[in-house]
Amino acid sequence: MSSAGAYRAHVSRVHRLSKAYTPNTSSSPLPPPPNYLVDDISGEDVHALLRDYAFIPPSQDMSLMFVKYPYPPPIQRLIDNGGYGRLGSQKGGSANSVLFSVYGTQPTTERVRKAISLDGRERSLPWALVSLARAGEEIFDSTRNAHEKHDKFGQASKVRRVADHRESRLADVRRTPSPWLVRLYDELEAKRFVRAWNQRAFPISFDSSASDEPPSIVKAELVW
Repeated sequence: MSSAGAYRAHVSRVHRLSKAYTPNTSSSPLPPPPNYLVDDISGEDVHALLRDYAFIPPSQDMSLMFVKYPYPPPIQRLIDNGGYGRLGSQKGGSANSVLFSVYGTQPTTERVRKAISLDGRERSLPWALVSLARAGEEIFDSTRNAHEKHDKFGQASKVRRVADHRESRLADVRRTPSPWLVRLYDELEAKRFVRAWNQRAFPISFDSSASDEPPSIVKAELVW
């Protein structure tokens, strides 16, 4: 934990410098010249430090959280799979895949699916969604959905309802982002999806218990 804390402190410090010294208006301070030193990072070339910093854009706020061992199942699956890149390349390549995270109260997979569907209806252009997967675990696949609805024994639908119910009981108390992998028809659709969803508030739940909570924020990014 001590090394993780040191890493978080260092990255937070560099990100603050990046926000302070990255020009975004005519009144912004000039970028630091080579060999420029500041008190915040003693003995380091700030120019070189910021040149190599690419964690997130300086215009965005950063949030790094500790995840204690044993890790939650979605994070453990992510580690076992070798990261997001391999998750995206397991089926059909990753250029059309989007990593969809929600910061704040965690919705269930079914709520995410419904939010994406509702957004498509509101813009009169449904998203060309191929599949929606919890990181490392397939949850919803549009190519199977019709078959599940017409399963004469109803077993697939029943299993899915039980899983959604179990997930919904844990969702309101779970705060650690557990991302989904959203696969769309092609790369252009994936880029449009990122532009539409990144940094927007996740649609408010109908649950009254969530009314006093601050809005959850979506982070959507392409998986390469």
